[in-house]
Amino acid sequence: WGWNRIGAAFRAMEGHELGGDEVRGGDGPLRISVEPIRDPLTEAFIAAGEQMGVPRVTDLNRSGRAGVGYTPRTIWKGKRQSAAQAFLKRARSRTNLRVVTGAIVDKILFTDRRATGVRANVNGAAQDFASGREIIVSAGALMSPQILQRSGVGSAELLRDLGIPVVADNRGVGEHMLEHRLLSMVYDLAVPHSQNKDLAGLKLIGNVLRYYLTRTGPMAAGYGNVGAFATVLPESETPDIEILLSPAVAAPDAKGNMAIDPAHSITLFGYPLRSRSEGSVRITAADPMAPAKIRAGYLTDPYDCAVTVAMHRYLRDWMSRPAIAPMIAGEREPTRSLQTDDEILSAFRQIGQAGYHACGTCRMGDFADAVLDEKLRVKGVDGLRVMDGSIMPTMVSANTNGPIMASAWNAADMILEERNR
Repeated sequence: WGWNRIGAAFRAMEGHELGGDEVRGGDGPLRISVEPIRDPLTEAFIAAGEQMGVPRVTDLNRSGRAGVGYTPRTIWKGKRQSAAQAFLKRARSRTNLRVVTGAIVDKILFTDRRATGVRANVNGAAQDFASGREIIVSAGALMSPQILQRSGVGSAELLRDLGIPVVADNRGVGEHMLEHRLLSMVYDLAVPHSQNKDLAGLKLIGNVLRYYLTRTGPMAAGYGNVGAFATVLPESETPDIEILLSPAVAAPDAKGNMAIDPAHSITLFGYPLRSRSEGSVRITAADPMAPAKIRAGYLTDPYDCAVTVAMHRYLRDWMSRPAIAPMIAGEREPTRSLQTDDEILSAFRQIGQAGYHACGTCRMGDFADAVLDEKLRVKGVDGLRVMDGSIMPTMVSANTNGPIMASAWNAADMILEERNR
């Protein structure tokens, strides 16, 4: 799981528009482009970053150091390059692949301690699927631990309380959840450089038509068109926050529906990269439709609190720099009045949001309550692995989409190596 293998996985899977080199891949199935829309506001934001001591970079992911620039994204010719688009689509014709839709996985079936099948609810009817070799659970950091727990793999105490027979007392299942926590800051502009007007009324109709005809324009863009990695704590040897700027603002209207802001405004947010606050995911019943008890644990670690407070002030400093300050009319509430450490932390807890980067709930390692070994095999049973964001023993210092794909690529190579021995 070191860079010698994960770096090779990134290079193999990426088809980056900047081309392949010792870090990036240029010919892989996952197409990656860099945000093409440049305007005076984004250029001013980057220049303000340079005034903060953050260098402008062409590839945000390249140096591992601080940098600000236009964001790379899994979009190609205006279309999102999902895992299904990049990997599954090209494998659909294989005779050894069967895709079942409308299925809710209930649990893994065991014979003694060996995984032998999967029970799912398919379009309302229970159906069992037999396994001839092994089973790989890839349901994500929130759902994979729930499947294991319903299958009898998890904390024996939790399972017995719910009347689920214990197959393996694997106490780490569903524990140690890590997540990113962010709080959006909205700034009004003194200049007409947001995309709000392009996403409403007749301009929206025109941009939708433009998208369908040319796959270009604001409808083909990612959410955050400029990003940065920066350092806010003196003791941090590498960047400890990620920043994203979006040229649009959407908020609930009087009826609760999301609506584009009629004024010119932008959204800015950041989050601590290597979160340490831990949460958990635990089922509440054997029924797969019963909601789990998810405890996020946001900002329960002093390190996360320190980075969050420093980051919030850092972002305000950034927006006051001479390169961008003339374009900014002011910060909006509810963040404008946040001044003290306690006010900032309280706002992040109460009105902040998830980064949708949950991981760690089936973490691998050689420590006492690790769920998986280094081969992703579930400890205490045979014939069962997990491969998704839940395997990460620590939070990666970036968004999780790419690292999870690279981990899956490495896992596939590892499994094939075992079988071909």
